[in-house]
Amino acid sequence: MKNASVPPDTLWGMILYSVRYAMGRRSCAPGEACDWVRGYQDYLTPHQVEQIAREVNEELARCEARGSRLGDECDHRTWMTLVADLRKSAQTRRSGG
Repeated sequence: MKNASVPPDTLWGMILYSVRYAMGRRSCAPGEACDWVRGYQDYLTPHQVEQIAREVNEELARCEARGSRLGDECDHRTWMTLVADLRKSAQTRRSGG
């Protein structure tokens, strides 16, 4: 299998759009999108990582305000864990760790 070199702007789009697509899905998409964010976050700017965390958190809050979940319960927890992980990572990056 060949490796593909992906420019940073293209990677950013691929990651962001995969997250947006996967939010609310009830399949393997949420878990895979979250894994991609975690796996490639070091190639994203702090602003980009924070944007993903913000968008996911806003969608979680909208769902919770309606008394629903972002996907199934397991998907909702997956998104909540991603937001917590990204916030922790952003804090570490800001402190130089």
